[in-house]
Amino acid sequence: MTSVEPTAVVPPRLNLRLNVSLIAGVFARAGRVHVPDALSHESARALHRCLSTEIPWRRHYNRGQEHFDVLPSEQAVMSKYTLDDLRRSVMIDARYNFACFYKSFRDSDLTSDSAFGKLYFAQLCAFLNSPEFIDFARRVTGVGEISLVDAQATLYEAGDFLTVHDDDVAGKNRVAAYVLGLTPKWCADWGGVLQFIAGDGHVAEGYVPTFNSLNILRVPQAHSVSMVAPFTPVGRYSVTGWFRTSSA
Repeated sequence: MTSVEPTAVVPPRLNLRLNVSLIAGVFARAGRVHVPDALSHESARALHRCLSTEIPWRRHYNRGQEHFDVLPSEQAVMSKYTLDDLRRSVMIDARYNFACFYKSFRDSDLTSDSAFGKLYFAQLCAFLNSPEFIDFARRVTGVGEISLVDAQATLYEAGDFLTVHDDDVAGKNRVAAYVLGLTPKWCADWGGVLQFIAGDGHVAEGYVPTFNSLNILRVPQAHSVSMVAPFTPVGRYSVTGWFRTSSA
């Protein structure tokens, strides 16, 4: 069994001062919204501590429509050169096709080891599907049929990226995507920017990673995460996923 030292703090909760009507109004007009101070301060700090010290990260990448994860045990025996070769091969695909290269840990990974249920991330996943948060998602999007919120913790390090896509996958019933930012300090020069791509190919808007911010975007909508610069000294932490209905 994996050894996990859980973060012992208050349960996850929304910031009680959020103006949900204002947030919903921005989302209705623009199809996306940036919400600062989304969680309680204690919740956000605990979640960052979990992501930065406790998560057993998988290296995630794709080959066309297939997605792969390199487990921590497999990463431990990979040489730097092997990882660099893998990164370069994915970057070649990224020239003309969708490609991604970053670290992740999904809600479905929690079942792979009983010890993972003690992670604060597990508490967050439960909270995201609680009546309180489901009601928040419905009010913001105006879609009363939302019944499920899935989640994956992500870590983007130097050289990591996610190219343009719109999240519209048949059968997934995605209403909106979300990104819960959990990086304490970041600057635009480091990359890792959530970019929204206009129909003419220009970047219409970009959200620089900020701590305890919740970005919500309507699906479908073209967006990407710009490559994290080689000189970036820290990792870009977030929790991402979708607000979904049970049927189309």
